[in-house]
Amino acid sequence: MVSTPLHSAVLEGNLEVVKLWLREDDAVNKPDLLGDLPLHAAARSGVQSARRITRALLGAWADLNTPNRFQETPLDTAVFWCMRHRLDGDCNKERHCKKVAKLLHEKGAQRQTTWLNSRHWANILSQLQDVEEDVE
Repeated sequence: MVSTPLHSAVLEGNLEVVKLWLREDDAVNKPDLLGDLPLHAAARSGVQSARRITRALLGAWADLNTPNRFQETPLDTAVFWCMRHRLDGDCNKERHCKKVAKLLHEKGAQRQTTWLNSRHWANILSQLQDVEEDVE
């Protein structure tokens, strides 16, 4: 995926570089090739500084509800990656994505996709746990 320099800084968790790129006029809402905004990148990154980066993006007027090419808003992305990091067993990244999801929700972000729902993920997680128990 070809990202903008701001996307790269967000995914690396480099808050200082993010702040430098936010000085560019259109950087905060400039999409990558998949239509992800830097806010989508922050929502999926799982890095320790993700919430601070999200605050910086929001302070620079990042659009909360712009969907990417898959019709996912940044909040959809955060919810998906919370579950993905959980499935991968990465509790730290899961926790950081949850913090970003909570912040986005508090700021008025909307979920757009219907395939991301708690029942769906509860089913996937229970199946994963069943498989893990069978392996043990």
